[in-house]
Amino acid sequence: MAKSIRIIVVAVLLSGLFIVGRPWLELGRYALRLYAMPAPAALCMPVGGDTRRALTDTWQAARAPARRHEGIDIFAPKGTPVLSAT
Repeated sequence: MAKSIRIIVVAVLLSGLFIVGRPWLELGRYALRLYAMPAPAALCMPVGGDTRRALTDTWQAARAPARRHEGIDIFAPKGTPVLSAT
């Protein structure tokens, strides 16, 4: 009887760990899949029109006190369609 209770307790604990840890495991799998993919040959523009010349690399430029910029600014005319926000 004590052995079967131990088995049940272990099974419940393992299933709980699986439920809690599953999102992290899936995130790790996703990261590995991205790592294995070849790098894109071209930069996809997230805004309509040919705006490659409008890209401004200000990575690590000074911003507010004790802060650095971590991005690339894309300047486009007002009303330019946004194709992707991510």
